[in-house]
Amino acid sequence: MTTVRLLTWNIWGKNADWQAREDALLAALADVDADIVTVQEAWTEPSGGTQTARLAAALGFAHHHQADPPPPIRDRGLGVLTRWPITSHDTIALTAGSEPDEHRIALLVTIATPAGNLPLITTHLNWRLDHSAVRQQQALQLIHITARQTDPGTLPTVVCGDFNAMPDSDEIRMLTGLTATPVPGIVFQDAWTAGGDSTPGHTWSHANPHAARERYGPARIDFVFVQWRPGQNGAALTTTLVNGHRNGTWASDHAGVATSLIFGADDVLPQ
Repeated sequence: MTTVRLLTWNIWGKNADWQAREDALLAALADVDADIVTVQEAWTEPSGGTQTARLAAALGFAHHHQADPPPPIRDRGLGVLTRWPITSHDTIALTAGSEPDEHRIALLVTIATPAGNLPLITTHLNWRLDHSAVRQQQALQLIHITARQTDPGTLPTVVCGDFNAMPDSDEIRMLTGLTATPVPGIVFQDAWTAGGDSTPGHTWSHANPHAARERYGPARIDFVFVQWRPGQNGAALTTTLVNGHRNGTWASDHAGVATSLIFGADDVLPQ
């Protein structure tokens, strides 16, 4: 039985006073002391330097990778930082459906954890309130990516990131089995539902002045999902929010989601 500490966070690129925010972000990440960190809205310099690499160097993560949408977009990168080797990575373009293309992507990595090879997908879906139909198509892509992770010895897939959707939306219900699953057998446990503190768990909150200015929310739109697979169990235990408020500065307009994942136990999922 192995416990893996994971944190996902939309870190808001170079918006507002990004240097001060990055100091608050680094302090919050150090406090959480996760084994794996995934970030959304990470920036890339014209020279090719990435915010993911910068954070990894500051925090002492030995392994990292960032994927970016096509140029000239330089502030919507997806990053993974991990204590363990990344043995493979792939960037998948997500559909825009019939809407203008926001160039959304998903980053799939395989991480060689002590419990086995962990397929991990981080993503950032379309943002508009009227784009549920697009997000449903994007969620279906994530399900199909998960269905392909069939190599012997792989752990259940973890999917996380900024979904820009509430827990009761059709796109999230599709992932969590609250409606018919589009691919038989592919369903996920919501880490906040499993291990949160029974509050709404808003990751977009009016308590954060960066979020309050947007006139949207409060909302829980950032998630960690763990694939449910009979006979090869993985589950989320304690899940908490990380608000990133340090010395009067908010690290991002979102809160992060930190969860402890357990792999290899037969009795960790509800019966």
